Amino acid sequence: MLKETLRLAIPVAFSHLLIMTMGLVDLIYMREVGTVAAGAIGIAVAIVGWTLTVGLGLLAGLDYFIATAHGSGDRETTYRYLGQGIWLALATGVPCSAFLYFGADHLALMGITPDVAPIAASLLKYLAPGMLPLFLFGALRGFLQATSRPLPPMLALLAGNFLNVLFNYMFIFGHYGAPALGARGSAVATTLCRFSLAVMLVIYVLWDSRKSPIPWPLMKWNTEAFFRLFKLGLPASLQMMVELGVFGLSTVLAGNLTANALAAHQIVLNMASAAFMVPLGIGAACAVLVGQSIGAQNPVRAAEVGWLGLKLATGFMTFTALLFFLIPNQLLSVFTQDPVVIEIAMQLILVAAIFQIADGAQTSLTGSLRGLGDTTTAAVVNFIGHWLIGLPISLALCFSLGWGVLGIWVGLAAGLFVVACWLLYTWAHKTRKHPTPVL
Repeated sequence: MLKETLRLAIPVAFSHLLIMTMGLVDLIYMREVGTVAAGAIGIAVAIVGWTLTVGLGLLAGLDYFIATAHGSGDRETTYRYLGQGIWLALATGVPCSAFLYFGADHLALMGITPDVAPIAASLLKYLAPGMLPLFLFGALRGFLQATSRPLPPMLALLAGNFLNVLFNYMFIFGHYGAPALGARGSAVATTLCRFSLAVMLVIYVLWDSRKSPIPWPLMKWNTEAFFRLFKLGLPASLQMMVELGVFGLSTVLAGNLTANALAAHQIVLNMASAAFMVPLGIGAACAVLVGQSIGAQNPVRAAEVGWLGLKLATGFMTFTALLFFLIPNQLLSVFTQDPVVIEIAMQLILVAAIFQIADGAQTSLTGSLRGLGDTTTAAVVNFIGHWLIGLPISLALCFSLGWGVLGIWVGLAAGLFVVACWLLYTWAHKTRKHPTPVL
């Protein structure tokens, strides 16, 4: 079972790392155009992250439906839900793009500092067209992973990273005949990469169907299946919005402080997010394997997969916590040489080290519960842990007690520990005998 779990988890985790690498490359390039630009891209990424959770969260329901159908050998249901996933990507991509484009002119309402807001608004307008292709990529990627084919999405993301480096080089600095757009060039590069990712997976799925043709009639609009997918994906979307939203809000709060504090916050947040990609991949693998086990009428194996995923995720995050504790200066120097930014970031990276294990645990457990068709528990727990406990602590420490950006991070850590403990209890309770699917 370990071998099968790793065979799926490693490419999925690597895919998440490749997604994160695109953001890290953007941040490294931003070092060349100044601290204010780095802060602006941090704001833009946070707002786009909230928007992405709508579509990608709704598509998370594909894990359960496609994995259980694949586990039971039901090819018709597998393609029926792939079709509904594509319809859902189309239905969310257009309004999300419109929200980013037209909402970009109203950043002042969020209290963003005047030197950062105009740059962030321009970035959002260039990022807006990339929503639809990214959601389409998400639907196809979910289909391939749930049918135990994680390698094609990983290879597409690997190619996408090379393209991202090239496009950043071209459009930020004006090489190879491209216009020199500065910070806006990074947003152009990101959007072009998202279109490229969608095209690559569409081509692969069509090529892969040459031996076993796609049953196109099954992929047409199916109201019942669409709303079953929507019903399961909605809590997952809300959970992602709650969890990522509080981290995005932390960036907005940091944007009300100094530019140096915002830059330090964004650097450490990207480092913590990079580490988070591995347990996120493990959680996605757990969702697939638990779902396939349920589809194959093997609840004992489903429970074993969930516990194994928890061990793998917390083990990896223990390693990253040690790195954050032992070599923080070396890690931070990759992103900035500014001594003031590094001094602030040194405090934040120690807090990030403390919450690594809790972050890994809650992520893998969320995936395992999704494999059972339970997306509601994680949504409720994340709302309580992050917004009713963690956020008030962040606000009190940052603004009332004057801790600044460090107070924001202490509150984030408190919320993560609450979520991890609660989800651990839930999974233990559900697997005390044998796990049973919610739907």
